[in-house]
Amino acid sequence: MNYMMTISSIFLILFLLVATIDGIYFHLWKYKLFARAESLYEHKLHTIRAFLFIPIVFFLFYADFGGLALWTGIFFILLDLAVEMFDVFAENDSRASMGGLTSLEYAAHVAATTFRVAAVSFALAAKPISAWDFSSPLILGQFSSLISMNAVNTMFGNLLVVILHLLLMSKNFRSLPIFKCCQAS
Repeated sequence: MNYMMTISSIFLILFLLVATIDGIYFHLWKYKLFARAESLYEHKLHTIRAFLFIPIVFFLFYADFGGLALWTGIFFILLDLAVEMFDVFAENDSRASMGGLTSLEYAAHVAATTFRVAAVSFALAAKPISAWDFSSPLILGQFSSLISMNAVNTMFGNLLVVILHLLLMSKNFRSLPIFKCCQAS
């Protein structure tokens, strides 16, 4: 099981690298989705997904959860999938004035999704059959400190992303002199 969680954590780190580049470069810097009326809905969906990733990481990577805790993690994964579908369907209208998504951004989305699905899949595959029983103990054990520490860092980073996304939705925040870069082009 430990090697499966190690592989899962590697995919999680790869996802975080690609998602960070996609989020900072494409969403926040280049396209400033938060500052465009036609893209604000997409930015809000990204904010929700950043928030949902916190409990997903907690229930899959912080400790070896089973029973109701594992199923709570599955609930958040499914909720995130639903929000992701809204995001995919919103992107066409959201990006129409910019000519749609570039091939490079599509590639980043495909890579990020692949790495995220691999991370979640390996984490779930590492669970023993008994973990899926609702009567299973909530905590089956602890992961290595490296895996748990990576989870804590990921959750904290995502919390900062959520806060930044919420602040960027405020025109008053974006009007501060330090955020001149955040004005829509």
